[in-house]
Amino acid sequence: MADLNFSKFVFTSVFCLLIIFLEPEINVLAAGSDLEDILPSPYDKMPWKAAPATTWNGYSLKYIQNEDLVTFALFGAYKEGWLGIGLSKTGGMVGASAMVGWIAGDGKGFIKQYLLNGYTPSQVVADKGDLQLTNVAPVALLVQGTLYMAFQLKLAGANMKQKVILASAPDTPQDNLLLKHTAKALIEMDFSAGPGTVVDFSKQKATHGMLGILAWVILLPWGTLLPAFFKHYDPQWFYIHITVQVVGYISATLASFYGLKLESDMRADLTTHKYVGIIVHLFGTLQVCAMCARPAKDSSKRKYWNRYHRGVGYLAIWLGIINAGLGIRRAGGGSSWFIAHILLVVCYATATIVLEILSKPKVQQHQTVEAPVFDVQRSQHVA
Repeated sequence: MADLNFSKFVFTSVFCLLIIFLEPEINVLAAGSDLEDILPSPYDKMPWKAAPATTWNGYSLKYIQNEDLVTFALFGAYKEGWLGIGLSKTGGMVGASAMVGWIAGDGKGFIKQYLLNGYTPSQVVADKGDLQLTNVAPVALLVQGTLYMAFQLKLAGANMKQKVILASAPDTPQDNLLLKHTAKALIEMDFSAGPGTVVDFSKQKATHGMLGILAWVILLPWGTLLPAFFKHYDPQWFYIHITVQVVGYISATLASFYGLKLESDMRADLTTHKYVGIIVHLFGTLQVCAMCARPAKDSSKRKYWNRYHRGVGYLAIWLGIINAGLGIRRAGGGSSWFIAHILLVVCYATATIVLEILSKPKVQQHQTVEAPVFDVQRSQHVA
């Protein structure tokens, strides 16, 4: 019969899932709307038609670089809420400064700089930040259902290479208080060689995420079902278990190397996700090494090896599921990743519960109780 601790492990894994949000796809385009006819002076005199554009989540971002000045225009269909664009040294939200625009109920446009000190609304401070705005006033206006934001920054020297954060939320700010975003993306722009160029990390992040989920949410957890419930199919269960776990370990290794390279390329601060991932991968490597030192079945050390192998394996998978959630959240993932993540773990938990119920031996409902046999002659003699 399967160990009940196995179900406890599964339930713990399910409740450790994190709520996360998907990063929409980013594309680079060459043309956009006629901003010259819409934006006020002096933005209307700038060569927007020749400026490259990036589309994200239904919005378009255009930029014009002139020596150390960069002018941005962000626009798209608008109903309510806020739209923001920020610059980050690390690629993360904390510590970044952003320009955020919205339209009030009376149709008046607002655009303010915010300093992002943390993840809660109270830590996002209005009219503060490190962006060096020029004397060209920022603008935010609504024209025929489209929100237009424009502002100009001074970027010099090393600051010409920037990580740009795009974010939006459906709730219109009240008293300059921003509620949590529901969509977010990160791109990198390098203005040092003239017109800005966009480096999109969304595909790299998606590849890293899929490899990690394949390893720690699909292959490795499901592979543990074989020794827990299918040992009666000996030795087939063992060979399938080894194959699945080896493929899972290879996927985890690729995810780790891909993640480290991605962190280096993005120059992002991913401390928690990174170090939890390293610990998880270390546990996985210990499992591989343990297979090389597996005692024989009749060895007195085998029971201790089994406990070690099971304990470290469950701990690695538990941490792997948590770290997958951390990674999705850190990447700004959303509903699609969240749904896929939770469905996979729920399916795994359901399969585990069903298999454990089926693996329990059936208790005989009717047991025959034999009457005790008395030695009649001995009883009479005693009497």
